[in-house]
Amino acid sequence: MKIDYKTFAEEISFFEFLESEFGNQLFPREMYKEELRQVNNIKSINDVVKLLEEYPKIFDLYEGYFQLSTFTVAQYTHFLFDVYKLNYSDEKILESYFNNFCINYENGLKNEKFKFYYDKYAEKPFDKYALKRGIADYVYYAQKGELGSRNREMLYNHIRNNVSTRTRIADYLVTSRELLKHSVQGNIEKVLTLKRKPVDPKGYSGRYGTYRIEKVLKNNGFNDLDENIKRKFNIDEKLNMKGLHYVREANVYNTNGTIPFYKKKFDFILFKDGQPFFLIETNFYSTNGTKIGINKGEYIELSRSIKEFSTKNRNQLFFSWITDGNYWLSTQGKNTWEEIRKSMKDDYEMLNYSLFEKCIRQIVNLI
Repeated sequence: MKIDYKTFAEEISFFEFLESEFGNQLFPREMYKEELRQVNNIKSINDVVKLLEEYPKIFDLYEGYFQLSTFTVAQYTHFLFDVYKLNYSDEKILESYFNNFCINYENGLKNEKFKFYYDKYAEKPFDKYALKRGIADYVYYAQKGELGSRNREMLYNHIRNNVSTRTRIADYLVTSRELLKHSVQGNIEKVLTLKRKPVDPKGYSGRYGTYRIEKVLKNNGFNDLDENIKRKFNIDEKLNMKGLHYVREANVYNTNGTIPFYKKKFDFILFKDGQPFFLIETNFYSTNGTKIGINKGEYIELSRSIKEFSTKNRNQLFFSWITDGNYWLSTQGKNTWEEIRKSMKDDYEMLNYSLFEKCIRQIVNLI
């Protein structure tokens, strides 16, 4: 298939929670007297779900308690939408989800704010591309909303009118954050006056990318090489094995030492019948940052170098940058994608997790 930006964007994935983070902030207690009184009565997940319906501002207390400033874009996406359904469901299920959980709240009321963001991109009644971009915009403005702002009211309305959102928030707080241990003897109110250090979250997105790629590989017949195997592979020599394999965090080199990228440790190397043939780097970007600019230049140059070397030496060696996340649904992300594709023109050279899965058989047949 030919991958244009719209095709790439409508297959973007949102972060799924596989591990926990931590942090909290100083908080204006006087604005939440009733909410602070209510949190001390919580005994179960169901109590959290019920209270969020009547007192959606309780969300602010937990956000302030558990985070340095606000929950992340990834957390907000998980709270407000069913990311597992958005990432993996077929188009008919997505259209049903769009009608019942996006354009409309679960209680049947219209979600005019979401419709506003969706209509900015939609070209037909149900547009998968517009759905992904609409969600990205909606989550961005909900997450950026200051206490007391209009966007914060948008968040409260979403919580108030969607039982699944309240349930996901409650489950996350009680299961992942052990909320019930904290909701005793006014503990939350006391801690909201303190400022605690957060765990550095930079590694989470990298681990998520590894998880998604490994899942695709294993679902398509690739076997993980033994962890104790060497981490440097001569592309002029085949390993004594049949079938499809992969290894993580490894280098490639050649016999006469002319390979220019021998020092580069790739996130994944794929093998077919013992021959290393496909090199992968992966990144997940929830928001913009300096790393994107650095990676962009690095991977454009790496792709060029691999392609030139393979052409000159008749080696069948290929490279792909598999990148994903909300950033690519922003206007800046779209511009960056279009700039990169001027240099990385083959479809397999720049993919996201869902497109990687769709292209895996094509990739296997490159050699």
